[in-house]
Amino acid sequence: MAENIMLIAAGGLIALIVTGLVIGLVVFLDTMKSDLGALFIFVVVVIAVGVLMVVSS
Repeated sequence: MAENIMLIAAGGLIALIVTGLVIGLVVFLDTMKSDLGALFIFVVVVIAVGVLMVVSS
């Protein structure tokens, strides 16, 4: 039971992080129009997914 609660909490946290990253990406690209900005956000997302994989396994 405790594991399910942890998974739900982690899932909610990840959903918030992903939503924040997407909003940040849209705003950032809209203001900067920069390939470096897109690359930076992409790297952050990849790292976040990697951390998620480690935590969930």
